[in-house]
Amino acid sequence: TKNNDGPITLVPGVTNFTATVARTEDTDGEAGETFTLPFGGDSGTGTITNDDLTLAVADASAAEGDDLDFAVTVTGTSPDAQTFSFSLANGTAGSGDYDTTLNNVTFSAGVINNNDGTITIDPGVTNFTATVASTEDTDVESGETFTLNIGGDSGTGTITNDDLTLAVADASASEGGV
Repeated sequence: TKNNDGPITLVPGVTNFTATVARTEDTDGEAGETFTLPFGGDSGTGTITNDDLTLAVADASAAEGDDLDFAVTVTGTSPDAQTFSFSLANGTAGSGDYDTTLNNVTFSAGVINNNDGTITIDPGVTNFTATVASTEDTDVESGETFTLNIGGDSGTGTITNDDLTLAVADASASEGGV
């Protein structure tokens, strides 16, 4: 039973319950915040995670054998380094078309590849580049795509063909002519 003055009364036989604590939304980039909820000589710790730092990943394009540089914009601020997950997903491009090893993805602006599918962004970073290498081949093919996912947003990488293509032009001749 909820009482407005703070204390609660348990009905006999209740062995567990859930306490819900309302939180206040803000726009401050900040580290996780904790609070303690005491009850009957014991306590529980609640953690409020920051939801204000967001990432936007732009699409990238490069010829076979060149690097694809994805521009990433960071919105919001945080006084502490923040960690985000990242991944690569095949589209029409596969492991033979680009380097699918997460540990080989490089980042600018001091962003650290933690070599476990996460990156760490220091406070104050407002943009950075994520670089994925493509593989040169000799196949004549259409553009191939894959996706880079970082922190809940994604960009499409397009690998353009740089191999020789042949085109045949129409021709005509008169009868008996050459």
